[in-house]
Amino acid sequence: LGISRVTLSRLLNEKSAITPDMAIRLHKWLGRGPTPETWLQMQLAYDLWQVEQMNREYNVIPVKYKNEDTISRTV
Repeated sequence: LGISRVTLSRLLNEKSAITPDMAIRLHKWLGRGPTPETWLQMQLAYDLWQVEQMNREYNVIPVKYKNEDTISRTV
C-alpha cells in the first residue's frame, strides 16, 4: 500500500477515515473489487450512520419559497 504501519493500524482500527488517496491505494493493491468511488461511498455511508446515531437536534430554519412550482421545474 505504500503507507506506514501506524497509518494502516489507524485505518484498520477505525481511527481514521478512507480518503480519496487511500481509496485509490486500496483499489490498486487489491487489483479488483471495490472501485475508489465505492470505497468513498462506503466511508460516506459510515460517516452518515455515525452522525445519525448521535440523535442530535438541529436548530435549522427551513427555507421558504414563494412559488414551489417554479422552483421544482427549474431544479
